[in-house]
Amino acid sequence: MDDLDLAAGMFRYAESFRRAADLLRIQDRKMLPFQQPIYFLYYHSIELYLKAFFKAQGLPDSESVNLWTDFRALKAACERREL
Repeated sequence: MDDLDLAAGMFRYAESFRRAADLLRIQDRKMLPFQQPIYFLYYHSIELYLKAFFKAQGLPDSESVNLWTDFRALKAACERREL
């Protein structure tokens, strides 16, 4: 599997988390009185979208290792690329 295939898979995975969050967000408040699960799903989808972007850009493994485990490193990489 090449980087573009992996990026496409990550993107689809991110889409599934975002769609789940969208569905929960529009539900009746009585069914889900807490917002934290929705926030988590959005947070995780954003993380996956960004990782998919970097994988599609062909970021070398030597640079991407920390991005998969450290959100601060991911944020810093985005800032360096002015995302």
